[in-house]
Amino acid sequence: MQIHAVVPVKTLARAKSRLAGRLSLAERRDLVIAMLGRVLATLLSCRGAAQHRDHQVAALGQAQA
Repeated sequence: MQIHAVVPVKTLARAKSRLAGRLSLAERRDLVIAMLGRVLATLLSCRGAAQHRDHQVAALGQAQA
């Protein structure tokens, strides 16, 4: 059985906009990348998970594992 997941992500320039008063754009971008990496690592570790065709996205998840 294959597992399919859709992970919605805003563009990095718009992500975590409510934190704009506390974090710079670069800090918010880094936060989103770290959070996305953890989500992708978890999904990729699931038995039966199909590998993502976007190698950059898969690499981000594998880097967090």
